[in-house]
Amino acid sequence: MSNTTYGEGKANVEQVEDVQTTPAPQTDHHHHAYPQPTTGHPVLEAPFEEVMADKPAAGHIHPVIHAPAWQLRWEAKREWLRPYFAECFAVMIYVTFGCGSVAQFLLGGGIYGSWLNVALAFGLAIAFAVYLCAPISGGHTNPAITVTMAIFRGFPWRRVPGYIISQIIGGFIGACLVYAAFYDTINMFDGGVRQIVGKQATSTIWCNLPAPGITTGWSFWTEFLANAAFTLVVFVLVDENNPLVSPQTAPIMIGLSITTTVLGLAQQGVALNPARDLGPRIFVAIVYGPEIFQLGNHFFWIPMVAPFFGCITSAFIYDMLFYVHPQPQQGSHALEGTTSIHEKDSL
Repeated sequence: MSNTTYGEGKANVEQVEDVQTTPAPQTDHHHHAYPQPTTGHPVLEAPFEEVMADKPAAGHIHPVIHAPAWQLRWEAKREWLRPYFAECFAVMIYVTFGCGSVAQFLLGGGIYGSWLNVALAFGLAIAFAVYLCAPISGGHTNPAITVTMAIFRGFPWRRVPGYIISQIIGGFIGACLVYAAFYDTINMFDGGVRQIVGKQATSTIWCNLPAPGITTGWSFWTEFLANAAFTLVVFVLVDENNPLVSPQTAPIMIGLSITTTVLGLAQQGVALNPARDLGPRIFVAIVYGPEIFQLGNHFFWIPMVAPFFGCITSAFIYDMLFYVHPQPQQGSHALEGTTSIHEKDSL
């Protein structure tokens, strides 16, 4: 293994012959929607660690970057804010690329996009967003997921309000970026007259409206079902007992689950994320008018409330039927007949 230090344009390499490896410290995966490494490098979870146990340790060469003193001071002060910044930027990415694909589809009359493009854009956007924020904040990107993690995985309740506010702000910023990117095209489409409903309406670029002929109850059920299905996939992917998923591949799988849900259940319109709908809806209320909160018998509450019910219900079902909680320590009163996935090899 070799360590390399870069300074003043020169590299000094010290060869270290005897390398001792120290097992990675145990982490509590219950506080996050996505397993977090405890160091600057991803930590492989069992059984991948067992697979790699007999392989020689690979050397890593890392440049040492000397930051100015003011930046180091800022980094020390901002540490408690990093998770909130991460959630904000993640939702901003999600909304920017997702709603941007809707804008291309709508404004281009189907020439520059399709429903498949929209589904793929939202899926890939959430994958990129999770890659960004998972090592820092746990990769929630969704108020309903944040609350669900607090209920079922021990995420600190004191952080829940800050996460949700950050996610909504991220959605609002993403909506602003989409508007700035397509401003001229929107003007050509609607003649400069912003419309929430009608043939030249463009408000649906950012937020959902009730589909014609669909009742409030049916809209709630669709949103509930879509979020329940998505949450089930998320809990499967972030389950530390799942030997088939690694932290490196989980974001892509989460993105594909978004794509699948949009393709399969979004004909009547689903938000799949309260922050993805509320942040842009606030933007539309500012630019287009407050009617966006009044249409469809005040439809706006459905994308805000139904995801919480869907996520919590799905998480409860997963924990009751599939999840294996960490086994009690020796000497405690363990339930008889329970077996963790890591004990299967010894049976």
